[in-house]
Order: sequence, then C-alpha cells, then structure tokens
Amino acid sequence: MFGEGRTINVTGNACYIEYVENYYENGIAKKKHNANPAERMSDDLKGEEGQEVLKELQEYGLLDENFCPLEMSNSESAVLAYQIAITLDIKDVWKVFSTLWEVSPNALRAAYNRGMDQKKTRKFLEKLPPSLKDSTSTRT
Repeated sequence: MFGEGRTINVTGNACYIEYVENYYENGIAKKKHNANPAERMSDDLKGEEGQEVLKELQEYGLLDENFCPLEMSNSESAVLAYQIAITLDIKDVWKVFSTLWEVSPNALRAAYNRGMDQKKTRKFLEKLPPSLKDSTSTRT
C-alpha cells in the first residue's frame, strides 16, 4: 500500500499501480482529499450568483481561498451555510456544504441546531454581509 489512495496489485506476472478513492493508512479508513474546491461544489455554488456570494464572504474574511470557514466555531459555520442556502435557494443545504467543507451532513445539522440555541449566534448574524442579512431566517 502506498499513501494517497494508490495501491500496488500483483496478479500472476503482472504488476500495476491502481488509484482508489478510499484507502487505509495504519488500519484507519481514509478518503482521498480533493484539493480542488470547484470539484466539490454544487451547481448552485458554481453559478454566477453563488460565486458572487462566496467571493463576498471571502472579502469579509469569513471564508478562505477554498471557500471553507475561517476561524469559526462549528455552529457558526453551520449557521453561515444555512444563510448562504437561503440566499441562493439551495434545498439540500447540509449535503451541499458537507461536500464542499468535507464534513458530515449530520454534524452540520447538529451544529446549526446548537448554534440557534446560543446567544452569540445573533452577534454572528450581525457580522454577515448585507446580501446575507436580507435573507436571515430560521427556516428548517
């Protein structure tokens, strides 16, 4: 076994290296990291409006160059994902952002629910750019 999702297979006299999506490292299952965020993005986020929102959030210092949350708690990240989804009318918010940010959809959903019970969430929502503030909602 090599790292990074490559294995060597020997069959009879043939030997070849094979790419695999999932692999094991020290007995622990790993998934090959896709470093290109564009490949993990849904069509909603790839569109013109989606790109405008994501770039605005980068300018506000809320997302990094890969469109991942910067210095936010899990709850704040999930609340941000939810607000983006409302703005862009994304129906499957947890699936879209769990794929982009490479986290579990259930973890995002749970973090959102925790965040909506916290007083600091109101302050966080006030830091969002105007384009997201207009869509502030608690749709479930």
